[in-house]
Amino acid sequence: MEHEVAVEEGYADKEATQEEEEDNLSGLMRAVRDPALGFEVRDRSYHLKTYPACFVGSEAVDWLVQNWGARSREEAVQLGQRLRAEGVFEHVKDITKPFLDGYYFYRFTEKKKVVIVGGGFAGSKVAKKLQAAFDVTLVDSKDHFVCLISLPSCVCDTAHLSKVTSRHSTYLHCKVVVDEVIDLRKHESAVVLKKGGVLPYDYLVLCTGSRYRMPVTSNEHILVVDPLVPAALQTYYEPLQMATSVTVIGGGPVGIEIAGEIAHYFPEKRLNIIYSGKKMLERCCKGAHSSVKNYFKAFPNVRIYADQKVVDTDQDCLVTDKGERIPTDVAYCCVGFVPNTDFMKANFAELLTPKGHIKVNEHLQTVDYPNIFALGDIADINEEKLAQNAEKHADVVAKNIRAMESTCPFAAMHSYTPGTRVLIISLGPKRAMLVRGDRVYIEGSLASKVKYLVEFRIMRGL
Repeated sequence: MEHEVAVEEGYADKEATQEEEEDNLSGLMRAVRDPALGFEVRDRSYHLKTYPACFVGSEAVDWLVQNWGARSREEAVQLGQRLRAEGVFEHVKDITKPFLDGYYFYRFTEKKKVVIVGGGFAGSKVAKKLQAAFDVTLVDSKDHFVCLISLPSCVCDTAHLSKVTSRHSTYLHCKVVVDEVIDLRKHESAVVLKKGGVLPYDYLVLCTGSRYRMPVTSNEHILVVDPLVPAALQTYYEPLQMATSVTVIGGGPVGIEIAGEIAHYFPEKRLNIIYSGKKMLERCCKGAHSSVKNYFKAFPNVRIYADQKVVDTDQDCLVTDKGERIPTDVAYCCVGFVPNTDFMKANFAELLTPKGHIKVNEHLQTVDYPNIFALGDIADINEEKLAQNAEKHADVVAKNIRAMESTCPFAAMHSYTPGTRVLIISLGPKRAMLVRGDRVYIEGSLASKVKYLVEFRIMRGL
């Protein structure tokens, strides 16, 4: 166990270093373009010819030494070469000419347009990584980022929501459009917005996430809640308090976490857990099955309904396909992930699998459209749909867009390789399991603290 943790920590340190380097480069890209504080851009003349809006190589070297901490002119030239390779600027006459410390003229290139649809783990990270070098527009249905892995803990502690949300404008410098994309124009390289308007793009990054397939809807007796909607958790907290019988539909990680929170905070309520599999956390290892089963055994008011699906409501009861009638006041639906790709159906249906995922290659580019990327839950990749995976998709996509725009002959496309990730599943606010592959590595209060640290890292890293 100690060796495994050490490996994970070492890998995390390496990733953190790469993140710092990318953040520094992004900061430099923004700084040199700053009209007031960056490279001095103006019209310049040479041999009776005027070159508009350009800067001088030697003056740029001066700036890098004086304002960016380059330790020598040679190091400043290396920084300038990196900026040129990233496509930030080019020589005014010969775009193949390298950056030199001399009376050579360079001009900033026009930023390519990158439209990112979806502001979750993947979209927010791609936007942050590309906003300095590209003209980035983030389209999201809400004006803020939500740490979705923390939503189960907000079901009974709604005050926690403020700690796991952050307005896009607080951590991004790019344009943010609060809207939904309803269509893609195939021959115009543009997205169509629900509120009206069209956004053209050079690169399109799709990370619209997924939603639950709701098997039933609310009636006058039963309130059915979508736990992926943060506003619903706040709105329906009072009905949860007043309820005598609460049902969680779904035995996967989210359903189990929500059930764990309700069991802890409201042990006096009847809590029903319904799932279609033979075991809770069916895709996890045996140790996880046993831990969850033992946890809920400690609560006498918890009732388990395995191998059943909710198919209907009848007055104040949920009805299963086995004929069970389960009295319910409030139900949390956590079953049937559906990728949010309806906007693709009109013009890009050939890119969708029968389940609605988008077909991608190893570079996360869509098939036949190399300037369109799909990542996160909507990508057709055989792996668990986790926030960790979405963030790793974002790293690959940001690098690949930069590589496609780079003038460096050695800029290579990066491939994404699915892997087994660490999964932390909460059992109430004070217990959790750290699962990887076929083992439960840590269980109890320590694993719970690890999850809170992960949440802190995500929010602080915005």
